[in-house]
Amino acid sequence: MSWPRNGTKDLSVLKQVFVERQYDFPLPKAPISIADAGTNSGLLAVYFANRYPGASVIAIEPEDSNFKLLKRNASPYP
Repeated sequence: MSWPRNGTKDLSVLKQVFVERQYDFPLPKAPISIADAGTNSGLLAVYFANRYPGASVIAIEPEDSNFKLLKRNASPYP
């Protein structure tokens, strides 16, 4: 479950990632690790965790309010 915040770019990112599927492109093989640096609320990290369940996804976010939402959005994932 994603928790976008009103009045932020979260809804736009949600649309780009999950509706428009801008990151749904073919790769020669499934990645084993993915780094999302500056992940903001973690929506892309959540997408990658679902698309590549065998990969280790590292999400990095330095801004405190974004990090709190990242933790909430990523809480169902290891």
